Amino acid sequence: MKTRHRFSLLILLVLLVSCQTKKPIEIKQIDSKEMVTLIPSLKNPSMKDSVVLSIPTEFRIIINSSNVGYIVWRYRANGKVVLDDITDYQVCNKKNKLKLIYNLNFDEIPKDEFIDIIIKERNRLISKVEANNLLKKYKINKSIDHLKIGDTVKLVTYDKFRIENKDIINSLNKVQDSIDFKAMRDKDENFYTSKKINW
Repeated sequence: MKTRHRFSLLILLVLLVSCQTKKPIEIKQIDSKEMVTLIPSLKNPSMKDSVVLSIPTEFRIIINSSNVGYIVWRYRANGKVVLDDITDYQVCNKKNKLKLIYNLNFDEIPKDEFIDIIIKERNRLISKVEANNLLKKYKINKSIDHLKIGDTVKLVTYDKFRIENKDIINSLNKVQDSIDFKAMRDKDENFYTSKKINW
């Protein structure tokens, strides 16, 4: 009798877990193979002693609900909302890396089971000494002395960069960088979720 009772409880528990509704969207960070780059500061192009270390992160947005019509995001650096989504960071759909996006509107694009987005962080200044050390490390024979807007020096893919530059990654992980997502369902129903960035 006890065995039958335990079995019934187990079946009930499995049913309860399976009946729980999934969140409309889930966010997973992906180990990106996009390039880490050096670029001039977009906020202060005349800056002479520093350059921007532009680091890509990649997120998979898993869509669990057919009612999701629109998804927007907010980037937080060191706990503060970053408002400038051009000079401080840029987002693109992995399927079209050349076009910047500011949201996902499913009236305009197909709604797939998941969508991968790439966020290119463009607000992290490093000294030219540090930048030149990275150039030497990756045997890149380029000068960063006269970088102009639009110039990009590619270093290495991020999955390799994070393994080979532990000091930089550890310093990034000390601050609270995250991305907040809002999914809109129908007219009045919103769902919020936040994902800490694991550099």
